[in-house]
Amino acid sequence: MRKKTTEKLSKNKKLLCTAGLIAAAAVLAACIIVFGFAHRKPAAAFYGLSESARKAIASELPDFTLITYDASKPLAAQLKSGKKADILFTYAGTPVTDAALFAQKNKVGLAPSVLEGMISSAGLTAPRGADGTVLAVPLLIDNYEIDINRSMMRDAGYASLDSWAELDKFARNMHGKITAPVVMAGGDDRELINITGALCEALQGKAARNNVAAKIRESVASGKNTETDFEAVVSDLCASQESPLYMTDRLLSSWYKDGILYPETFHMKNEDVRAFMENELCAIVFQTLTQHRTVAQQKINNYNSQYYPSSPGAAARNFTSPMIFAVPLRNDRRAGAVITSLAKDKQEQISRATGLAPVQANSRVPDRQADDVRYWVAASGEPLPALADDAFGSDADRAAFAQAIRIQILYK
Repeated sequence: MRKKTTEKLSKNKKLLCTAGLIAAAAVLAACIIVFGFAHRKPAAAFYGLSESARKAIASELPDFTLITYDASKPLAAQLKSGKKADILFTYAGTPVTDAALFAQKNKVGLAPSVLEGMISSAGLTAPRGADGTVLAVPLLIDNYEIDINRSMMRDAGYASLDSWAELDKFARNMHGKITAPVVMAGGDDRELINITGALCEALQGKAARNNVAAKIRESVASGKNTETDFEAVVSDLCASQESPLYMTDRLLSSWYKDGILYPETFHMKNEDVRAFMENELCAIVFQTLTQHRTVAQQKINNYNSQYYPSSPGAAARNFTSPMIFAVPLRNDRRAGAVITSLAKDKQEQISRATGLAPVQANSRVPDRQADDVRYWVAASGEPLPALADDAFGSDADRAAFAQAIRIQILYK
């Protein structure tokens, strides 16, 4: 009896030792995981940002590993199978929508207080989860603007050009006097699509512009995304006075046919537009604030920057002002802290580094241009994304649609 009791105690002792070792191993593993996560270097990804914006934001992320996703391909697939990031920086439109859905699925979000102090129209664009958490945070505002050569405008007897009728009259007055009354980067697929979208909003309103985006998405979703397919879509969008691109097509087609648009407009890239401006070869330029910043200072000082004028078809305005967003992709305290900092106390720094307008109402700005953009957006409805980011997911689809626009303007 005594022997059996001794054996039983010995066996229990071994079991206790084994259990203790297992528990210790589990605790050690947990400590390693926690310690490893705490010391894991967080990652920030960029999708589709300009080089200047990427550099400016990256300079505020010294402790982050930097990743660049392929902007020529849809973002959603890269979020699932690409390199993992804690934060994504991208432009408004489909990229933010896809990233916000990814964040929501993974139960990631920030407190609504992250939006405090922002101009209301910018804050309203921030997507939210069902529980009210903020899934994506606006940081900076770009804008599609019109730059007008001040000297040429004054010589023509204008103090300002406040309507499309005045712009048209001035442009036609400059025909034959300079190389190009009106220029734009019509050879750049994204820019042509975006200027088309911005003109649509200005001439026929937000509903018309959103109708264009919806028709494009519908065509792409149904597999009708070849150049021929998009020619039919564009033709339909321009068919009658009730069609959403009717006024845009009418303006650009008449300008091209009458020699107001430079004959090589649909081969021009941003660097060509910049060269025309710096050599005083044009009177009116359609471009973004980002592109405005690339023109030599002494040359750009001779241009007035303004928003696209309103028309009877667009009394209430929603400017095409692409915003850069930060999207938290993982529940990482450091990522949340960085996004909050960029949205609040770092606004002046990133605005100065990019030349873009801050979203914070009281942030200092680098110059009048950035302040004007913030004011225009604050005084209007929610800003619209660039059409190329709102309606497309791939460069192949953008290229096919842009070519369809060119064909519509040149030959129809």
